[in-house]
Amino acid sequence: LGRLRGMPHISRVSAWSAGDVIAGITVAATSLPQYIAYAELAGLAGHHGLRASGPPIVAFALVTSAPSLCIGVTSITALMAHSTLKGAEYKEAHGDERWMDLLGAFSVLVGVVSVAL
Repeated sequence: LGRLRGMPHISRVSAWSAGDVIAGITVAATSLPQYIAYAELAGLAGHHGLRASGPPIVAFALVTSAPSLCIGVTSITALMAHSTLKGAEYKEAHGDERWMDLLGAFSVLVGVVSVAL
């Protein structure tokens, strides 16, 4: 680390690293139960919420430089997806796997429209 001190951008990053790690752990600890609950609100098993939480956050980190913008699923969007797509009826008619496919396609479509706007 001593050799990196001559590089201002590297030393600045290392000064923030401890705080960023603590912030990341804190956000993960509070977000993981929410992702489980939101998946269940959308009509999926809770573990699907955990599996789906990572890729959007990584994609957001790669394409933006906004340091303080909240992203992610909320209880309202989970309930709206379940209601709009008639989750209970669809799952009964087509099964859980097809429901997951439909929710995935719906999520991608909402993301594309959001970026376009």
